[in-house]
Amino acid sequence: MKKTLLTLFTAVAISTGFSQGLFKDSKFFIDFGPKVSIGPSWFNNDVSVPFNTTESTPYLHKLNSMRLNAGGKFAFNFNDNFAIVAEYLYSTNNQVYNVDSNNLEIKSIGSEIPLLLRFNKENDTYIETGIVFGNTQSVTETFNGVSTDYTSLYNTKRRGFLFGVGGYAF
Repeated sequence: MKKTLLTLFTAVAISTGFSQGLFKDSKFFIDFGPKVSIGPSWFNNDVSVPFNTTESTPYLHKLNSMRLNAGGKFAFNFNDNFAIVAEYLYSTNNQVYNVDSNNLEIKSIGSEIPLLLRFNKENDTYIETGIVFGNTQSVTETFNGVSTDYTSLYNTKRRGFLFGVGGYAF
């Protein structure tokens, strides 16, 4: 948390120089807003291998497995082309399987905090890169209606590298 606050403080301190016109074409502004996404989910772990070695039967991944993210973003834009962005995303993921005639669902709930450098293009698209801090709050498996909590088997705190492309809808 101290590192995050230090990073944000440094960004604000540096942005003061940009906003005072110390650099050519500096147009410092702040933007923020909600962020929501939904899409397919595909877990990659020991359960999601394509073949169940203990029962010698294949796992069938169902296509109705989904991921939902909701949160927000806060960006320090130094000009029209460069920004430092902090986001918070609360997420739920589920993966549904059929094993023979049995139903298996794994559900994960957690949050992510990406800290990004964003490079905006003139056509409302962007490229971003940075680090992400993740926190898994719970992992449950439901097998034929019986739920089991497997959170203790997962690394609940993790970090990673992020690279992405995107565009602005509005």
